[in-house]
Amino acid sequence: MNTILKVPEEPIEIRVALRALLEAQGGRAKYVIFAGNRLAKYLWDHWKDDLHRMNLRWQNLLKSLSRHAGEAIEWIMGERSWSDFIEVIIADLEAQSTGRSIIRERRKKKTLMDFL
Repeated sequence: MNTILKVPEEPIEIRVALRALLEAQGGRAKYVIFAGNRLAKYLWDHWKDDLHRMNLRWQNLLKSLSRHAGEAIEWIMGERSWSDFIEVIIADLEAQSTGRSIIRERRKKKTLMDFL
């Protein structure tokens, strides 16, 4: 994978805490991955500068985690490796970054003549 975002060390303490909360809820509740935003904050702390260079914000990270809540739960439950889960998140963030770049390019290329 060729990316500026690197896979951070697995946050075992966050995984253990989220798993306990998930098991206490008795199921696969999607909102558990956002409990205290611990996972999102951990990733943000590692990637903040790189995400800004990619024109991405905190909300983009949250959106990516929400879209891949199933994969996050699989990681929490030990059914998916940390690196596999994070590679999915990185791919999603890169897609968001590319999409935003394309929109900006389109905006820059339009002139008054485009609207006449």
